[in-house]
Amino acid sequence: MTADGSNKVIGGFRVLKDLKAGVGSQGTVYQAVCEAARFPTVAVGDVVALKVMAVQDDDGEVYARLERRTAELVALEHPNVVKYHGCFCEKGPFNDVHVIVLEFVEGRSLKDLLEKSPCGLGADEAMRIAFGLIDGLTYTSALGIVHRDIKP
Repeated sequence: MTADGSNKVIGGFRVLKDLKAGVGSQGTVYQAVCEAARFPTVAVGDVVALKVMAVQDDDGEVYARLERRTAELVALEHPNVVKYHGCFCEKGPFNDVHVIVLEFVEGRSLKDLLEKSPCGLGADEAMRIAFGLIDGLTYTSALGIVHRDIKP
């Protein structure tokens, strides 16, 4: 049972909790545990993040674009870039659900850090975060990939 009392399973992944900090314009992000191996980089029992997007995709073209984009991102290997494992689609009666499976990264958001530091972050911490972002973006840029899901 999930933290909110539900037993939601999406494509072989049991939802553990809704990551409110992960809500974006494209969908909702959940923490989930793998119950059925679906991708070579995710084993049963692994905890992942699921980015879930309800879309109308009658001809499958939206999912085809998502598959191509995700395939580019799956190939990335860098400590400052969240690992993409793959994507899948579940057909529904009204909308399809497109799901991206990502590495689950434990930690606090920048918003949380700033709220707990009324005087702002120290220079060393701010520079560590900034350099991590720049390092990850430099890596993706050198590969010709514009990574649009940037979070410190």
